[in-house]
Amino acid sequence: HVYIYTLKIDYKKNINIKINDKIFNTDVNRYPVFKDEIILSTLVKNEDNYIRQWIDFHHRLGISRFIIYDNAEINDKLSYNSIETISNLPELLKDYIASGVVVLIKWPYPKRLPTSGISGQVTQQNHSLYSFKKSKYIGFFDIDEYINIQIGKMTIDTFFDHVINKYNINVNLITAFTFFNKFFYNPHNLPTDGTNFL
Repeated sequence: HVYIYTLKIDYKKNINIKINDKIFNTDVNRYPVFKDEIILSTLVKNEDNYIRQWIDFHHRLGISRFIIYDNAEINDKLSYNSIETISNLPELLKDYIASGVVVLIKWPYPKRLPTSGISGQVTQQNHSLYSFKKSKYIGFFDIDEYINIQIGKMTIDTFFDHVINKYNINVNLITAFTFFNKFFYNPHNLPTDGTNFL
């Protein structure tokens, strides 16, 4: 699904890359370093009605940052900020973006490709792993997946501490925690101005 190339050079805002004898001129993005923070990364496509509730719920659990990859269908002739796009996440999330809680990344790559399957999402997850690797943990959740801590009034950080201590886990010997999940969706088209649709 994913090829990762690394090149150790001094940072430049714009570079030329030659791939298969074709030269691509590209900007090089720099992202904030969320050292030792617990963050969530997700790929969304036209889910504007549900994303704020998802962010608020998990922010209350102690998730400090959200990396949102916007996979909305965008007409090639329109700019990303055009009001004619199907999704308007930059406007919808502007307060979260301004406060640093959300990093919004335009991700115009197909979620699925005929030969490789779910490429866009796998690539998004790899992008998060490499771009935000100094984070304490990076959770990969869709916005119909909610973390449900069922032990007292714990934050996500105290929950991890509890699990690590209870099961004597050496976190240096593992690569990930896996959560079981229950999908939430809105089959009866309940109002989405709060969380009652859950």
